[in-house]
Order: sequence, then structure tokens, then C-alpha cells
Amino acid sequence: MKLPLETFRILKRLGQERRRLAIEVQRQLLIRSIVLNEIRRKER
Repeated sequence: MKLPLETFRILKRLGQERRRLAIEVQRQLLIRSIVLNEIRRKER
């Protein structure tokens, strides 16, 4: 089964968007955990 080129392009773009979103989410989580660790360290 061969997808039309346009569909393939859209799927590829969606994949890139999702990957970018995943990377962004990972970065946010990393930053948040670092901040939480800093706060915990200050409370001690």
C-alpha cells in the first residue's frame, strides 16, 4: 500500500511536531526537578 505523497508529508510533519513536543516536555520536567531539588536543598 503506497500513501499519496501529500499524506506522507503531513504524517512526517506530524511526527516531527510530536518529537519536538516530547523534547520540550522532557526539558520542562528536567527543569522542574532541578528547581525542586534546589528548593529541598535550601530547606534542609
